[in-house]
Amino acid sequence: GSRVQLKVFDVLGNEVATLVNEDKTAGSYEVDFNATQLSSGIYLYKLTAGNFIQTRKMILIKKKTEFIIYEKNNSRDGKERKSLNLCY
Repeated sequence: GSRVQLKVFDVLGNEVATLVNEDKTAGSYEVDFNATQLSSGIYLYKLTAGNFIQTRKMILIKKKTEFIIYEKNNSRDGKERKSLNLCY
């Protein structure tokens, strides 16, 4: 095995997360990345395994959820009114 590190950086080069920092044997691995504290934008991730180093770009898109609520108006015309609430 060898030392494996997987780190995430913002575009200014600041480290924002370390996802892996341990000895690993050769193989395929998956890592969960909780990005709830990060803003949408461009980030870089750097994978280091022994003498191998690779840096790649990724785009984080945090989707806003929309709720559309239709309410009956109590006015004489009885028309539906639409109000839009956005939750982040």
